[in-house]
Amino acid sequence: MNKTTNSFLKGMGAGMVAGAAVITAGKMLMSNKSTKNTIAKNTTKAFRAVGDFVEGVGSLMK
Repeated sequence: MNKTTNSFLKGMGAGMVAGAAVITAGKMLMSNKSTKNTIAKNTTKAFRAVGDFVEGVGSLMK
């Protein structure tokens, strides 16, 4: 059980470090207003593209 606990704690620590890195990078990217608008536009386009793809696959399955 000790080995399992150590593995879990190592994974938890790695996840916390990765999360902190992502948060820091996100804050740096979002500090500029024009960057926020660009990210929002690109995200919206990506979600629409994925939605269209899923609808297309759904219609092919019928």
